[in-house]
Amino acid sequence: MALNIDAARNAGFSDEDILGVLEADFGLDVQAALKGGYSSKDIVDSVIGVSLQPIGAIEEPETTFFGQVGETLKGVPRGFANSFLSAGEGVAELADAATNALGFEDAIDSGDQNAW
Repeated sequence: MALNIDAARNAGFSDEDILGVLEADFGLDVQAALKGGYSSKDIVDSVIGVSLQPIGAIEEPETTFFGQVGETLKGVPRGFANSFLSAGEGVAELADAATNALGFEDAIDSGDQNAW
């Protein structure tokens, strides 16, 4: 449902009437704009040519049981890969800490100098 503001004005609707439709059907926060110092005409003129969606027109995609199962199955390898990489980073940090404790601070580069 598109709102044709020029047709509404030609049919005799006032800017306040149009603002009522913009607020009720399209979710426009008219009161905030009015408190911000804009006139009714300014607000109505600002939405001319703007594509507005009525509040009920936006539909959320419905997730089915099998769609959720598929998303879960896709997440398992991703989680495994993240854990595997984190474990490797942890082992490298432990090796660096161990060599530092034994007095071999330069044996393993750490921080920004480490290419891996």
